[in-house]
This record gives sequence, structure tokens and C-alpha cells, in this order.
Amino acid sequence: MAASMNFRNALNGFNRTDVVQFIQNQTTEHEKEMRILREENARLQEALDAARAEAEEAKSALASMISVSSEPEQDFAAEEKPDAEEAAPVAELDAPIPPAETVVATAPSDFNEMELAAYRRAEMTERMARERAAASANRMKAVFAQANEKLVVTSQDLS
Repeated sequence: MAASMNFRNALNGFNRTDVVQFIQNQTTEHEKEMRILREENARLQEALDAARAEAEEAKSALASMISVSSEPEQDFAAEEKPDAEEAAPVAELDAPIPPAETVVATAPSDFNEMELAAYRRAEMTERMARERAAASANRMKAVFAQANEKLVVTSQDLS
């Protein structure tokens, strides 16, 4: 980054051309970063739209599957009654299926919960990094304090 640029001194402060050039450089860097972020935002928005379209297709497919399964079944052939042993698995298969609205309604909240969990993990990671940095700074201060004490003791011994 060009933040470490040295300005030449002028009569009443810094050289005007240096300052103007610095501002222009910062502006172009900022515009470049904004362009990159806008492109990434557009790419992510397209991915989101595609995911939403896919979810809508899945909802409609699920709704059509439920509407097909809810049609009355016709008995085309008169079959014998199954034995009691065979009736148990059939009874499990005939158990009611939960409505699609409940399954579909939970999907967006799961996504929101996943997003919230990811945000919380990121926040916790950031907090832990800050704590580690503070602990590291405290250790460094302690090391410097010990080195300073040794220097003071050595300088007193020499004098």
C-alpha cells in the first residue's frame, strides 16, 4: 500500500503535488477494491438466485409428488389378504407422510441457522484471536521488562 509514501516539505506544510498524487493513488486503489467487491457481490448474487430457483424447483417437484401420492389408489385385482407377519411391514409403509409444507418451511430456517452459526463461529474466532494477541502483547511486555531490569542491574554494576 502507498500509505508509507514520504511527502516533501514545502513552505507552509507538505508539497501540494505530493499530497494530490497521494490522494489520487488512494482513490484509484479504493475504486479498484470497490470494483472487485462489486464483481464478487454480483457473482454471489447470481449464485443466490440460482440456489433460490433450484429451491423453488425442488418445492414444486415435492408438491407435485405429494399431489400424485395423495390421489386415490384403485384396486385393479382382488388379491388375497396378507398374513399377520406380512401385514406389519405393509403397515409401516402405509404410515402417513408429513406434509411438504413442513419440510419445505424448515429449509430456509435451516439456512438462516447455518448462516447464524457461521457468523457466531467467525465472531468467536475473532474474539479468540484478539485474546491471543493481548496475551502475546502482555508476554512481550514482561520479556521487555525483564530485559530492562537486567540492563539496569548491569549498568549499575558497571558504574
